[in-house]
Amino acid sequence: MAWADDFTSQAESIREYGDVVIALIRFKGHSKASGIEVSGGVFQVFRFREGKIKRIEDFTDRAEALKAAGLEG
Repeated sequence: MAWADDFTSQAESIREYGDVVIALIRFKGHSKASGIEVSGGVFQVFRFREGKIKRIEDFTDRAEALKAAGLEG
């Protein structure tokens, strides 16, 4: 989706679990094509190796993000 100029995103929470970080990112904006407002959140799982981001995965469900990170849901 292409966003209009009013797109914003902000980290609502960030949790560190060793070499894995889970962040809840909230976003809001309007679609450039239709003008429809879209808002929501995504859990991003960041995996690190030697201090650098190795992989980022997105999940709409917290339990699935925790499971993918190897943590209990």
